[in-house]
Amino acid sequence: MNLKIENGILTGYAKYPDEDTTEITLPEQVTGICNYTFFHWKSLRTVSLPSKLKSIDYGAFEGCRALEEIIFPDSLEHIGHCAFWSCISLKEIIIPEQVKHIGYGAFASCMNLEKITVSENNPYFTSLDGVLYNKDFTELYCCPAGKKKIKIPETVVKVRKFAFCGCRHLTEIRIPASVKHIQYGAFRQCTNLKEILIPVTVLQCENPDFPLDTLVSVQGKSGVMTYQPSESHHNWPASYLVLERDFSVRFDRNRKYDLIFRMFFAGIFGAEDYVKKNFSKMFRFLIDNDKTEEIRKILEMQKFISKRNINSFIRYADENSHSECWEILSDYKKEHLS
Repeated sequence: MNLKIENGILTGYAKYPDEDTTEITLPEQVTGICNYTFFHWKSLRTVSLPSKLKSIDYGAFEGCRALEEIIFPDSLEHIGHCAFWSCISLKEIIIPEQVKHIGYGAFASCMNLEKITVSENNPYFTSLDGVLYNKDFTELYCCPAGKKKIKIPETVVKVRKFAFCGCRHLTEIRIPASVKHIQYGAFRQCTNLKEILIPVTVLQCENPDFPLDTLVSVQGKSGVMTYQPSESHHNWPASYLVLERDFSVRFDRNRKYDLIFRMFFAGIFGAEDYVKKNFSKMFRFLIDNDKTEEIRKILEMQKFISKRNINSFIRYADENSHSECWEILSDYKKEHLS
């Protein structure tokens, strides 16, 4: 196989390798492996890396499903985004001491990966129970997809992009109160994750891409709300609304209003301002759907209800034959606004 090497960087090969080629030894002159160089080389089982290799770039070995082992040289400094994504035959990764950058999803969806070990002398990264963290345990980089359970340390502040991607054996994950940031796709392909609680301490939660049937509980200042990503026509709109507080996201109005009211009652940031701004049409939504429990809660909170708008709501309930709603509102008016 004729390799293309430019200034020490392996950029590809002149002729695509035979389908039955299972191993390759890279020449010592190679110091870097370019993006997607071995992308989806499905027969590749073993690679001998040169002793002076410094960087493995974006997706370099992505989809090498037969790759059983990769031994990094001590010279390695950089492992790019998605470098070994979906290398499903890997079982263990050892990070040498000079590695100072590991991109997102570098070892994501490696379904049989059980352990990541880091050299004790590495000043940037470490591991605990086979899980990859930064050195001071404030950022969780990668939970191997072969893991069956995990306890996240109370020191973790950020769960990084694709950190749990492909962890199909995990049925529950406890996120400690120390966590403030959960990045995009952190829980993608966690197909057996049944439920998870997002603590009130989480200030930024990009769409973690939970499975459609995961019961997601989100802690607010006043309580906890639950939802499932399947409550919107795709899994992302509901999660963008609830977790990213993106109230501009568009999907079925009734489902959206129902989620926002649950956020409002739990005291999740941004929901009260949205309800206040859109109160008239949102309260009519409650009447239209005979949501008497929610109506009672709002009346008990004594928020946004005035003599002027309650008359409008009573009339609306009467005109649209929502007798129980009409009765609740009429009783409230007599007791509190007469």
